[in-house]
Parts: sequence; C-alpha cells; structure tokens
Amino acid sequence: MGVTGPAALIGYDTAITIDGAGQLVSVTDATALHLGNGPLSIEFWIKRTATQGTNQGVVSKGSDDYYVRLDSSNRIDVLRSGTGSIFTSTGTLTDTASWHHIVVTKNTTTTIIYLDGAVFAGTGSSSAFTDNTSALNIGQDLGGGDPLHASVDELALYNVVLSAATVLSHFQAGIGSYYRQPDPIFVQRRL
Repeated sequence: MGVTGPAALIGYDTAITIDGAGQLVSVTDATALHLGNGPLSIEFWIKRTATQGTNQGVVSKGSDDYYVRLDSSNRIDVLRSGTGSIFTSTGTLTDTASWHHIVVTKNTTTTIIYLDGAVFAGTGSSSAFTDNTSALNIGQDLGGGDPLHASVDELALYNVVLSAATVLSHFQAGIGSYYRQPDPIFVQRRL
C-alpha cells in the first residue's frame, strides 16, 4: 500500500505516494475497470519524486490489458501489459517539482496522450487490449516490475474517448482547484 500525501487538487483528499520500494495500491477487479479495446480514457494527476532511468508503472490492469508508465527515458508509454508498447510520447516528463495532468485516450485505431491539457505528440500502433479479471494496480505493473517514484491523485477511467475540449476543461478545473477553487467533476468521476 502506498502512503498518503498532499493532494493534487486542494480541498478533496490526499494523494498516494509510491516510493519505488514495493509500495502500490491494488483495486479488486470490477466490471467498471473493464475498458476493452476502447473507446476509453485514463486520466490522473502525477507528481514525480524521482527520475530513476528505469520504467515506472503508473496504472496497470494486467496481462494483455491497459498499462500506462513512465519509461526509462521519462516518456509517457501506453502498453498492452506483457506484450509491449502501443504508443509512446516523443516528449519527456522529468519535472519533480509540480503536479501534471495526464490523459490517455484510445479508440480502436487511435491513441492520444495529453499532458496538462494539450496533446503530447507520440508514435505507436493500434494494438488491442483484452479485458481480464486481474486487479488494477496503481504504482507498479501487475507483473511485479516497474515500481513508481511519484504521487498519484484523481485516477479516473472512462469507457468513452474524452474530447480535447473536455481534457482541457478538466485540466483547467484542476488548476482552479489547485488555487482553492474546487470543481466537482473530479469528485464524481474518480476511482
């Protein structure tokens, strides 16, 4: 289990902080976690505590299903767990001082990564995810590798592709909340 720490969005709750030493949060399987091959969106806030030069798992649903990590080059990587990467950002996320809003959207043929409300360019394929009955891990891949060094907050899963306008509005609402102007969207939709 991760430890709690200051939240990304002020006025809600605490974030989880994973220190890379085997801590993680595991959520028992439920139908709401089955996103199939899309349409889907995975949204969260993250504040890195270290850039280790190793892969760092953020959220994983297990073998052949969705997995989002920060790779060893500090890029945002979307994978089919146990199979390989399907889409990787071309830019990096090395900042350890600030919270960042990340959204991954995927339909059958297109994957998009957003960072802080804007498209974060990347390259990849259209490999399919397969639902399973594994738990959802936050802070490490279900295979046991890739421990995270970061705080994670407001994880939300959707069975729709969030539009660019919606992603931007969620980011702006979060920034507003960071300055003590809470937005109930995150309360209603987070895990």
